Amino acid sequence: MPSKKQTRINFVKYLPALIVTLLVGAVVSFPAMVQAATDPTDGTKTVRPCPSGQAHPAGSTACKPIKKAKDCPDGKVNVSDPTKCSPTDDELSKSLSTNPIVRQLNNIVGFLSAGVAIIVIGVIILGGIQYAMAGDNPTAISAAKQRILNGLIAFAAFLLTFAFLNWLIPGGIFR
Repeated sequence: MPSKKQTRINFVKYLPALIVTLLVGAVVSFPAMVQAATDPTDGTKTVRPCPSGQAHPAGSTACKPIKKAKDCPDGKVNVSDPTKCSPTDDELSKSLSTNPIVRQLNNIVGFLSAGVAIIVIGVIILGGIQYAMAGDNPTAISAAKQRILNGLIAFAAFLLTFAFLNWLIPGGIFR
């Protein structure tokens, strides 16, 4: 059991690191605290109310007319900002296809898909060669069949994962 003197020495040893950590945390969080203290949405700044049929767009104090469903191409008003229409499906797909991150993801997925296809085809061919070379050996035949089955299972798992990701990500990112 450590004595009180050893415990005190350990605490003193780590005290500078503790002080630096607290100071860094205070410096990093200070701008956020200032922003929260001066944020107009917390009620400290009064925003004049808009007349009937108008609203404040997101991040603005100016009043703009509220869109009606009949004014929008899809017949849908933006839920978070009633002064705008919801984007159409074409606008969403165009914004996804021009996004550089999405383009990089598509390139990576295409490359990895080609790799999976090559590996699965190689495994099935190797299983076929093993099956042909097995002759009358039942152990070798079952090993070859298992290798072919594993290749097909891996391919099915890849297809299901690919389909799940296309369903999970809105707009089907992998096209």
